[in-house]
Amino acid sequence: MDEHPTPLIMKDLLLGRLSAEDERQAITHLLAGCPRCREEIAPTAAVLFHPGRPEAAPSPDGDDLYDPAITSAVTAALRRWRSLERERAGADAQIDRLLAGETIAKKSAFWTWGLCERLLERSWDLRHKDPARMLAMARHAVETAQRLHAHRHGAYNVEDLLARAWGGLTNAYRIADQLSLAETALEQAFAAFHRGSRPPLLRARLAEISASLLCDQRQFPAAFRALDLSCRLYRKHKARHDAGRTLIQKGLHSGYTGDPEEGIQLLARGLRLLDRDRDPKLIFQALHNILLFRVERGDFKAARRQIWEMRPLYRVHDDRLAEVKLRWVEGKVFLGLGEVDRAARAFEQARESFLEEELSYDAALVSFDLAAIWLRGGKRQEVRRLLHEMLETFRARYIAREAIATLLLLRDAAERDELTLDLLETAALLLQSLKGEPKAD
Repeated sequence: MDEHPTPLIMKDLLLGRLSAEDERQAITHLLAGCPRCREEIAPTAAVLFHPGRPEAAPSPDGDDLYDPAITSAVTAALRRWRSLERERAGADAQIDRLLAGETIAKKSAFWTWGLCERLLERSWDLRHKDPARMLAMARHAVETAQRLHAHRHGAYNVEDLLARAWGGLTNAYRIADQLSLAETALEQAFAAFHRGSRPPLLRARLAEISASLLCDQRQFPAAFRALDLSCRLYRKHKARHDAGRTLIQKGLHSGYTGDPEEGIQLLARGLRLLDRDRDPKLIFQALHNILLFRVERGDFKAARRQIWEMRPLYRVHDDRLAEVKLRWVEGKVFLGLGEVDRAARAFEQARESFLEEELSYDAALVSFDLAAIWLRGGKRQEVRRLLHEMLETFRARYIAREAIATLLLLRDAAERDELTLDLLETAALLLQSLKGEPKAD
């Protein structure tokens, strides 16, 4: 949240529509005595907490009407926030009961707003580590939102939370590659949004989720339009970090669909908007992709400098897979700078590490880079051995038939001494398309 909460955030504070974190920050800001925000909140607070009282002109040194209303507003918001904090404090134990399959359908007190928010948080946190558990959490979040009572929380507020929950389930289905179910969940999210209060920031988030799904479906023009809408809404309402995230997502897919220069520019613009303390992982991922796009456009000297600068970040994030990918990228940089022996060693090390992690596709893709070096050096026997190993790995792990057919074609060409660099490159592009692009958050 910016230094001064937006008027929309202050209104949502009074109406109880904010998340726990946003509500805490807005209340803290008001309690600090910010005169600008107190002035903005005063008219709405007066109507909500002292309805029917005649309007009065503010006095020079204090508003007899507005000050009690502001106090009432903050008191009510504090009461809601403390209640939500109590709910959230017990939510992890409740989640354990849900995941254990305990029958609790009739216990209405079990289903709380705080439980739903905690489920959404934990689901999102699992997106890189455990897609199956992410999906389970998101389903329970929808169930929880559906069980909340409108008379306690307000019908519009419940629909807004339900839209958030369906949006979380959309992302969970998408990451689990269940795209048809993701489409259905997204339709439910927008239906709940239109039944609710239609807050612009929620509209922006749903557009962002929609864009992620469209990207996975390879509908990039529609996805980019959704991201542009989302970014405009975020920026209009001063949600800079969220706007930066949409630019990073657009940059990621722009680069992977054939425009690395545009990708770099969008990623750099997004980085300038991000809150560095809020999502360090996102910053790291953006920098990593800038590195990849620099390599793709042949800017190897700049890529080498960036690797030197970023290497400590890879250690800080303690991401084994990212470090393996970095070794692969280093191989490409060495090759681009003419250091062929160092490139070959880097590719071999990356390939072995991918196999250890049981990432057969990535191991195959780096194997193509290694095979190209050996083919240029006349090491055809080594190339044939490498292709045989790749083929056996794919067969053992039931990789897609199209990928196996591609490797069979390469192996047969190698056996006839007819394998060329162009054929290797074409096969590598085909396997990359079969693997798909990395999923954006």
